[in-house]
Amino acid sequence: MNCSFLAGICALCLALPAAAGSERFQATPQREGGRTGWRLRDRENGSAVFVLPELGANCFRYRVGDRAVLLEPASVESLCRPPLASGIPLMFPFACGVAGAEIRYNGEICRMKPNPTGPPIRSAGLVFRRPFQVIEAKGGVASATLLCELDSAADPVIAEEYLWPFRFRVRFTLDAGGLSCHYSMYNSGRRSAPVMFGIHPYFSGRGAISVPATRRYHYEGNLSNGRSMPFDGRICGDMLLGALEYGKADFFECRIGADRMQCSRAFRFVNLYFPPGEDAMAVEPLVALPDAANLRARGMVDTGLRELPPGNTFACWIRIEPALPAAHEK
Repeated sequence: MNCSFLAGICALCLALPAAAGSERFQATPQREGGRTGWRLRDRENGSAVFVLPELGANCFRYRVGDRAVLLEPASVESLCRPPLASGIPLMFPFACGVAGAEIRYNGEICRMKPNPTGPPIRSAGLVFRRPFQVIEAKGGVASATLLCELDSAADPVIAEEYLWPFRFRVRFTLDAGGLSCHYSMYNSGRRSAPVMFGIHPYFSGRGAISVPATRRYHYEGNLSNGRSMPFDGRICGDMLLGALEYGKADFFECRIGADRMQCSRAFRFVNLYFPPGEDAMAVEPLVALPDAANLRARGMVDTGLRELPPGNTFACWIRIEPALPAAHEK
């Protein structure tokens, strides 16, 4: 019997208790474009998110009533083709790009396939179109949750290219105020692994943006050389920002039009990208500078690169709080 069919049946069984009840929040499987996704829905305020586990666990749709919070793809099938251009693509184990499609870390060199076109780099990590397994899906009175996991050792494409095995999890939680995304990376190997994680949320529309950054970093062709200059707060096109201000909180907050995104302290940089020809903007929290491992190998000290010992977990989160209709504001 087809393994993907069995996986779909098992995932469906996970959701039955939530779907059968009358809770405010629901988690239900839904077919779209010939693929099985999961919808988390708030029956009271009309908010809903849609996640495709088999295509990189991309949360490619988030709506509040009829308003699209995220830029949506033209079709589900378009998510299978480059570029990464909608929803919330996950960039793990590295974000943006690595020069020469090689990661130099602690005396080892991980050689990967370069992008099929353009300069010889590898962009946006390895998981963004790989299949995740659904571990849990449930609704309830206060929230709906979907937990997905990718084990690199069980993925032949990643295992062939990447030296450091991992288990990567993402938990989506929809509640009355917004969508929380919690990420965890477990080092399942026997040696330290580099963490250069990033997220690529595409927000619909081009409203005013504010980022609590004090430095602007060099960024060109998905890479950075690590050099920076003071940032005066004015956003004028694509730019990589850092030296973020957290105050007394354990997170920083970006404003995107009337919406806001909170990011945990694990994220030290934010990349801004305005896709040509789209009424949208990407506000990308990054744990480390693009190409951080290679920058450190060349002698740069403060790149944001995280070292994850074997048997340990690195965790971080973001939360998107869209502007809600007045009747549903908290």
